[in-house]
Amino acid sequence: MDRLASFDHSGAMATMKPLERRPRRWLTRRGESARETILRAAVACFVEVGYARTTMSEVAKHAGVTRGQVQHHFATTRDLLLAAVRWLHAEIGRELDESLAQAAGRDIVETAVVALWNHAGGPMQTAARELTAAARTDAGLRQVLDESRAGIEGDRNDRLRHLYREVIELDPEGFAMLADYMEVFLHGLSETAFATDDAARKRALLEFFMANIRRFWTDRGKSAALTPKQVGSRAASSRGKPQLQLSSRRRRL
Repeated sequence: MDRLASFDHSGAMATMKPLERRPRRWLTRRGESARETILRAAVACFVEVGYARTTMSEVAKHAGVTRGQVQHHFATTRDLLLAAVRWLHAEIGRELDESLAQAAGRDIVETAVVALWNHAGGPMQTAARELTAAARTDAGLRQVLDESRAGIEGDRNDRLRHLYREVIELDPEGFAMLADYMEVFLHGLSETAFATDDAARKRALLEFFMANIRRFWTDRGKSAALTPKQVGSRAASSRGKPQLQLSSRRRRL
């Protein structure tokens, strides 16, 4: 039987806990630099007061430093914004590695979906969505995001190549499409709030979503010799590595 399709749905959602959310992570980490503290504070401002109200003074207040100390690291608000966007997406990648390293699914589809779903509702992703929404009416922010987008996608693709290289080799184009599909679906579901039975309906949609992914591979007659333990081990090995440099060149899977 196809490894990617061999999943017993009965009782599966009882063992996976995709609706649990992590606590907010805005507190300064021990040993982090003053520059990183400022960037973390900027991202916190995006969520807590909104992009439009994120000024150097507001960031300084959140970081517990003076405005002059912020300007020492970032000469202009735009410099701070661009650095914060890059830091945010690097932090999203690191948190995702942590989620994958800790996830335990019955197969690699469940492992990936559980980790990504728990991650999609976190404060870092909330900050990223706040920026995307604000960019619709702010040309300056839109330019910053456009400048960062190619590098951010390249970083995501590098991470996927590291985690799922056997699956990518089976069907590179199919895997690339599924990666985009998962990102769009899970982020959209995270932003959705149903009037009744919200948790149960989202749980059912996640089951349906995983079934579609397995059906995709089954229809292509593909099978990957890859276990959740291997994915977790590779994700754990990525933690603590230096931040990838964001390139302006778009890369493909």
